[in-house]
Amino acid sequence: MTHDPKPQGPSRGDPDRPVPEAGSAGHASLRKSAARPDTSDASDASDASDTSDASHTSDASGGSGPPPAHRGRRPVIERIGLALIALMFAALFGAVALAAWSGGEPFLAALGAFGCGMTLWVGGLTLFRG
Repeated sequence: MTHDPKPQGPSRGDPDRPVPEAGSAGHASLRKSAARPDTSDASDASDASDTSDASHTSDASGGSGPPPAHRGRRPVIERIGLALIALMFAALFGAVALAAWSGGEPFLAALGAFGCGMTLWVGGLTLFRG
């Protein structure tokens, strides 16, 4: 069994191995070694930046494919359930607003009231628009 006396690190070892940028301290941002020049062709970059063709659609996973099908309206029972959940959260926001107002905290009361109104609005949209 032999031992390799050369230390492995950013300055030694595989030149193709990506190394962390200076100051990244364990973050996932990596770059190629500065000793290796960029060999990409300029014509490749111009081809990749041309996105005017409508046939190039992408899905959520990043691949090409048809656009997702429209799901339509939610079932009535689901809309009622979601609206009831929104109503429960709106009541909690309203309680926070009232407690904050009675405790002399007008800014927190305004935030609670705003949260209550927005939650009621979204619950209504869910119930009536689907």
